[in-house]
Order: sequence, then C-alpha cells, then structure tokens
Amino acid sequence: MQLEAKKYLYDVKQAADLLLHFSRGKTFADFTADPLLRSAIERQFEIIGEALNQLSRIDAETISAISEHRRIIAFRDSDSRLRRNRPSSGMGNTGRQATGVAPTS
Repeated sequence: MQLEAKKYLYDVKQAADLLLHFSRGKTFADFTADPLLRSAIERQFEIIGEALNQLSRIDAETISAISEHRRIIAFRDSDSRLRRNRPSSGMGNTGRQATGVAPTS
C-alpha cells in the first residue's frame, strides 16, 4: 500500500474517532438544536468522504476492501449540497443587514 493511501486511511480513522467522541451521549434532538455539534459532525463526515474519494483515485485495491465506499462518498456530496441550500439558523439576512455585511453569492 502506498504511503499516500495510508494517509487517507489515517484521516478516515481520525474523523471516525472524532464522530464517536462528538456524538457520545447525544441525541438527534441535541444534534439538530446545537449548530456547533451539527457542524462538527458534518465536517467529520466530509473528511471521511473526501479521504475515501481521494483514496479511490490512487488505490483501487484498498478502496475495494471498503464495501460501502461509494455510498459514503455520495453521502458526503449530498450532505454538502444540503448544507449549502439550508437556510442559516444563525444571523441570516437580518444579521447581515445589521452588520452591513452583504452576501457574497
């Protein structure tokens, strides 16, 4: 196995460990109510999906040993699309108007 492939697998392991740490003792209600928790968990899923995506480009043998890698990568893609289209639960437009910061998109 190439060194680069090992690095991607290390990233997956670290992100999975953090997912377990962040979610331990939490409920789905906690997840939906706490933007910091939600962001932390979503970010770890992004890291796992991107690491597997990159691994699939460089090591077909190793990625084939991860039976659900395509679904994990697809989940990362769908999760990031959903977040981009989700209304902000934070300041929203009112906060932008109050601070004078205009949307960049």
